[in-house]
Amino acid sequence: MFKHLTVLAAALALAVVLAWGGGSAAPAARAASCGSGPCLRVDAIPGGGIDEVASVGSTFSVDIVADQLGGQTIAAFNLVLLYNRSVLVASVPQPVGLPAGFDCTLPNPSGDLPEDNLLSDGDPATGDAFIVCFSAGAVVGAQPIVRVAFTAIAAGNSELRLINVGVGDLDGNALVECAPVTSTPGGGCTSASISTSGGGTTPPPPPPPPPGDPNSCLVSYAADGETVVCSDGSRLRFLGVGSPLGADAGAGWATALTNWFLAGKTVTLEFDVTPFDQFGQRFAYPHVIGTDGADYNISALLIYVGMARHVPDGVNTRYDGWLGAAQTWGRTACWNMWGRGNPWGPEAGCF
Repeated sequence: MFKHLTVLAAALALAVVLAWGGGSAAPAARAASCGSGPCLRVDAIPGGGIDEVASVGSTFSVDIVADQLGGQTIAAFNLVLLYNRSVLVASVPQPVGLPAGFDCTLPNPSGDLPEDNLLSDGDPATGDAFIVCFSAGAVVGAQPIVRVAFTAIAAGNSELRLINVGVGDLDGNALVECAPVTSTPGGGCTSASISTSGGGTTPPPPPPPPPGDPNSCLVSYAADGETVVCSDGSRLRFLGVGSPLGADAGAGWATALTNWFLAGKTVTLEFDVTPFDQFGQRFAYPHVIGTDGADYNISALLIYVGMARHVPDGVNTRYDGWLGAAQTWGRTACWNMWGRGNPWGPEAGCF
């Protein structure tokens, strides 16, 4: 299963786990704990132990936690997390807590893997949050490795079940495998279940275009690091950008910078495939003409200066290469959020 992997990150990027899967998925390994071997576990309430059952609000996140890997060097892994599509919408899975050497951008992680993909479960009733990561080799301990943010769109229940999991070492040996492949002896994967009772509403339909020019926004203020409120009351969310939100470390900092960049300015909007997000907000790349007369793509700028991450969605892909390169630059330079003592510094190795 892992024999096609090499220790070279470039080869991993090209070969990455297209052979991990195939056919319809059998039920994933289920266990109250990992048993005696390495495994991945779904933690329904991140932090403070593994929670396999939880009641959640309208927005929440779950972690995929590596356990009992014994300090072994990991070269690559992929996983698919199934969820109830009628209850939940998944955001793009993000790596969390991994050593700086891990690359989780090729192929782009997806919050909704197509059902005809060999790694999905093939059932239109379920969503498939997919992520793949590779490295020239890094040690992963007992820690979270992936975080998936969800929005509840209806009250109900959903199992969060791992399938098509493969974790391999530098020599191409499988350390963890879960359905449809036979689970690693003594280990495997554990699932979780959540209830959204009382939480979640159906996203509103996209609103009519705002009065005036629908392709521009006079910014009143920043709602957060990736969203601004226009003078007509409409909201604009930036394509390709993920900033800290709510109580996340750095959220106030990100909001303040976006406000400083854009409040009082008119931005022009460059749309990609999807002009609105699931909440009815305009969804575009914002452009501003600088004092030097140059056209600045604010999505790229925020990522480049280390105040936001690149969050590909697999649909709006026009600038994925550019935004990914901007993130690599900001992360390598240890700028702002990636800097020493700042929220993403440990992930980037900027100590």
